[in-house]
Amino acid sequence: MSTVSSSPRLSARARAILTTHHDPTATHDAFVMMQRMYGDRLPDVKALPERLWHDVQQEEYAATDAFCDALQALDNELARMCVVTQSAEDEARQALSCTEQAFDRACDLLDHAHALQDQIRAAQMHQRLAERLLTRFTLTSDEMAIVQAPDAPVDDAFLGVMDRLQTILDESLLLMDVRDEDSETPAGSAQSSARAVEDIRERASSLLQTCMQRLAHWCSTVLRSLPLEGADVTAALREALRRLATREDLFHPTMTALAETRAARWPEAFHMALVVGGPPPSYLPRPIELHAHDAVRYVSDMLAWVHQAIASERELVTSLFAPLAAPATTPLVASARSVEPPVLDALIHRMLDRSLAGCGRLLRMRVQQTLRAEQQALCLLRLYFVLSFYRDTLRHTLNETSSPLCKTVDELYHMADVAFVHALQQLHTRLVVPEQPGRDVPPALVEARERLDDLLKECADDKQDASIIYARIAQHLVGPMHGMCMKTADKIRQHREASSWFSLFARPEKADDPEWDADVTARWKAGTTLCDATASLPPIA
Repeated sequence: MSTVSSSPRLSARARAILTTHHDPTATHDAFVMMQRMYGDRLPDVKALPERLWHDVQQEEYAATDAFCDALQALDNELARMCVVTQSAEDEARQALSCTEQAFDRACDLLDHAHALQDQIRAAQMHQRLAERLLTRFTLTSDEMAIVQAPDAPVDDAFLGVMDRLQTILDESLLLMDVRDEDSETPAGSAQSSARAVEDIRERASSLLQTCMQRLAHWCSTVLRSLPLEGADVTAALREALRRLATREDLFHPTMTALAETRAARWPEAFHMALVVGGPPPSYLPRPIELHAHDAVRYVSDMLAWVHQAIASERELVTSLFAPLAAPATTPLVASARSVEPPVLDALIHRMLDRSLAGCGRLLRMRVQQTLRAEQQALCLLRLYFVLSFYRDTLRHTLNETSSPLCKTVDELYHMADVAFVHALQQLHTRLVVPEQPGRDVPPALVEARERLDDLLKECADDKQDASIIYARIAQHLVGPMHGMCMKTADKIRQHREASSWFSLFARPEKADDPEWDADVTARWKAGTTLCDATASLPPIA
């Protein structure tokens, strides 16, 4: 019964097993699991289901425990990994922060690199600009050699270096610091720039001062070597003097040296002209003192020589100073004020006065000796006219208020006037009325009349000082002659037969005879003075 009853269940089970579709893979896995669980020792088939279920549960429990242990280990590892991960995260964050900082610094470095590149380009541009400025504001080696060489000639190259230095001084003013208060230029950079410009200007000023001193020395040397007459004033010398005129501390000593040299040489030349004559071998013209016996020619030759010396010296000085009044053509002179014509004329007169002052002493000594030795009124009158002519001539050439030579000639002019008056006085002292007038005219009156005719002929020309001479003759000769005639006429009234010498004075009047002043109120003609003096005499029988 039991067999019959269990058989359908088994068959049903078998049928179910056989008809049930199983996954081969799952079945394979189940067998593999059973082999792993039991190995070669399989349990009894009857107890297999229960045992299998129990064993499976145990296996599952064991697997679950193992899995839990594994999970615990995994959890521990995960916890450790979390710690490591957190540490790695912190380190990563720190690395990220460092990376960000490095990036920022890299950006800063990149910006700084760009700024450095800009600065490098600016520095290169400044370097090129500085090189150009140094080239413009410094002298070349050749120019420095010209300035520093003590034996370098003063020529166009030397003057060009001076112009270059003056240009540097003028243009360097543009580089001076003229910053406003809101200027963005750093103070340190501005100070260094100003200091560099000051160094450039100091160097240029020092070199220009050296050039000016050399120029002054060269001008002094050349001016001292110029001949007294026929001096050739070169364009370089004129230009050098023109530049020196901007520096009074160098110009006036140079002109003083020139005046002193000429003042020492002109008296020597005058003395040689007096006693030796011209230069060898001909010694022409002859010495002036060869004509010392002829007072008029002697004095005229001396004054003519002095006048020629003044003309030659004036030509030289005018040629030297003429560029000072011309428009400036160089930067050095353009920076200075031009010389006014009155100032230039005063400078020329001062140079002439100092150069020829020594000739006045020799001239005064010899003319004084001539005036003292001469006794004839006619010769003294001619000397008076000669001195008057040259006095007026020198006044137009020199400064009459300060020129020693003008003062000397003026003194000699007055001395000639005094000597002439003294000679006239010597004539009228001999005009003595005779006690018993005879038929013959007194010799003193005849001599006085002859001298009067000579003096009137000498004054016949339209001379500037003729009126002064007329007054002198009227006062010191004609007046005494008139008085002698009047006194003699009173005595001749009693001796009419002895008055035949009246015919000596009875000559016709001349319309062109000059007028004379016998005294303040009476005016009468020189040609009929003596006739008027004897007009009260009765006619001769």
